[in-house]
Amino acid sequence: MQTPFWEKIIIGLKKLLRVYPKPPRVPEDKEEIKDPDETPPHPYGEPKIIDNETDEPIKEKVVVITSEKLYIANEKKNHADCIFFADSFNRILPKYEINTPRRVNHFFAQIIHESGNLKDRVENLNYSDSGLKSTFGKYYSTNGGEVVELSNPIRLITKRKASDDAHKPEQIANFVYSNRMSNGDVASGDGWRYRGRGLIQLTGKANYTEFSTFCKIDVVSNPDLVMNDADTMVECACWFWMSRNLNTHADNDDIVRITWSVNGGDTGLPHRRTIYAVAKSVFGDNEQ
Repeated sequence: MQTPFWEKIIIGLKKLLRVYPKPPRVPEDKEEIKDPDETPPHPYGEPKIIDNETDEPIKEKVVVITSEKLYIANEKKNHADCIFFADSFNRILPKYEINTPRRVNHFFAQIIHESGNLKDRVENLNYSDSGLKSTFGKYYSTNGGEVVELSNPIRLITKRKASDDAHKPEQIANFVYSNRMSNGDVASGDGWRYRGRGLIQLTGKANYTEFSTFCKIDVVSNPDLVMNDADTMVECACWFWMSRNLNTHADNDDIVRITWSVNGGDTGLPHRRTIYAVAKSVFGDNEQ
């Protein structure tokens, strides 16, 4: 007997359901299921570099920072520190658009030099008698007692006898950093509390407060985060970089201007150039 027409339709529908099963229900409060083969967008967007000739955006290659690449850029020094920082660098640099080979190379040229190859995370204030007079000559002299006027802010201080404070880091910090950068007086202890920390030495209560406000990380109450926590240290260095608009100078390949912005002079410029060249060999360059 011939199969009725309506039964043929039902059989055909059942076959279709076996081949194309009903898709799983997506809860209303969940995102749609993504194609597993689809390349996810970069979490912080594509690099915003403009070609000077065409005025069109340049799509730069993604810079991946691993501990081994960082170790080479770090002049093959302090491998444990490279492991400690690598993941933080890889995640946080793109947030600040340090996301092209040239920007990354210039960033590391400065950070590696300033931090003693990623090893120095807090300011060394253990000065000798002669070291105090050469580094902090405005504050110390052989005999002390001279009253001098200092600027930024304008104030009068009485120089101290260098030999009295030699090799007393806390005493030195509380004296030379008092009554400036929003620090209190010597007795407040702010000079020591907000001494230089991190990969680019964050110094003074004003800077700790500004960084804290911008990044929503309370380093005013817990300043040691800037020398102990990898994410906070990298975030702080990137915040400094962004606040001085150093990506622009990096795009122009201007290591001299970057160094002046970071250092206030050109101290260590040859070493910074050396690190830049090594980093370039690891991470490439925009033209490559």
